[in-house]
Amino acid sequence: LGVKKTDLEDTLKQYVNPNLVKFAEILLEKVDKKDFVAGVVSVQSYQPHAFAEPDVRLLTTLATSMGVALENARLFDETQRLFQQSEQLADALRQRQAEAVQAQESAEAQARQLAALNRLTQATSAVQDLQTSLQTIAHELVELFDISSSGITLFDAEQAAIRVVAYHSRNVGESSAVGLVIPVEGNIGTRKVLESRQVVAIDD
Repeated sequence: LGVKKTDLEDTLKQYVNPNLVKFAEILLEKVDKKDFVAGVVSVQSYQPHAFAEPDVRLLTTLATSMGVALENARLFDETQRLFQQSEQLADALRQRQAEAVQAQESAEAQARQLAALNRLTQATSAVQDLQTSLQTIAHELVELFDISSSGITLFDAEQAAIRVVAYHSRNVGESSAVGLVIPVEGNIGTRKVLESRQVVAIDD
């Protein structure tokens, strides 16, 4: 899908670094988290016609990987919570072991549950610092595409605004956009990604 760059200039001037309006071409792709759009990843270039179909496919693949990472992070947090709850329950059951055989059997069953949770925790333990991972991805996107900058944003709970969670630019003097909150209303590119769930290309 294509969106004219002129349609976004007001939004870019208001919410993003002024340099963005000088880009000749921008690609945006949704970041899916399970069954909803969690955010948008974008790459920008000062050169016209900088992106080809292989670049679109690559950005889509990377966005999919980021969606998996976000879901894994959620599962990791949930597993940790369940693991802590199970430990507390196991402690209570162990205190009853001396009182009855039934308590002993319950403790053994709980031990098996803890072992299963422990294996699940180990499987997701690679996702420990999501912010660092996302910032690394933004940096690598710039190098991989040989472009000017890259940003990763996540929607709020109501999908009314996006927040920049990672940003990297080749321009050393450029301030980071991390933490910037941009309303979806009036943001043509973001709305297109959210509504179409397809890659959106913005050029002159």
